[in-house]
Amino acid sequence: MADLSIALGFIQLPSGPVSEARQWGLRYAVLLWLSLICRIPFDLQKFDDATRPGETADAIEAIGKDRLDMAGLEREGAATLLSHFYAR
Repeated sequence: MADLSIALGFIQLPSGPVSEARQWGLRYAVLLWLSLICRIPFDLQKFDDATRPGETADAIEAIGKDRLDMAGLEREGAATLLSHFYAR
């Protein structure tokens, strides 16, 4: 499940392409990708640092919550991500 680390790292880049306002489609696609990853039954804790349990789950939840206040498809992608995350 290397895709999870890649997608999380990509959407969290402070000066990456997802931070540009005109890249809403890219943000939407990454949110949907993360939501698909959340549907796969595996333990999220295996991606955590041993000293910080739950950091992966916290990061996924924070990404979804941060984008709920955006308009249009980004809000829909964030809602989809959070619904799949909470349904785990």
